[in-house]
Amino acid sequence: MSTFDLGDATVATLHFGFDRENWHPALVQALDGVTAEQAAWRPADGRNSIHDIVLHLLHWKRAALDNFEPLTTRDAFDAYAAQDWQREAAATAGWAGDVQQLMEVSNKLIETVEAAGAEELASPLEHGRRARALNLLNLATHDAYHAGQIRLLRVLQGI
Repeated sequence: MSTFDLGDATVATLHFGFDRENWHPALVQALDGVTAEQAAWRPADGRNSIHDIVLHLLHWKRAALDNFEPLTTRDAFDAYAAQDWQREAAATAGWAGDVQQLMEVSNKLIETVEAAGAEELASPLEHGRRARALNLLNLATHDAYHAGQIRLLRVLQGI
């Protein structure tokens, strides 16, 4: 009888959201082949583009890599969240560089989780109530959710 390993399960789930297709598209596959012009397209004024979504994902994954330190208090969380969805950044930033940063941060996050022990993953963050693994599993769900949005934006553009 095999035992459940929290680390292996967390890493596998992060991969399913990020770079391994399962029953849903993974983020890497959703972004594959998207050009800067396609990434900048919006279905309507005020709606998110693919590029906006990439910057949003990058924003929250960086917080995870920092062990969620930017989010230690409600005020700190609100300040960090206020920096999210920066449409001006998506309009002026380089698409290829932003995708590359997302890939690097995502891979670094997975490597960090692979190096962590089950005890560390099961313990809450210093300032939190939930186990680290639950925060990381939320990131995997976050990737899958936005991969679906990206697929929809591609369909709406005919790509």
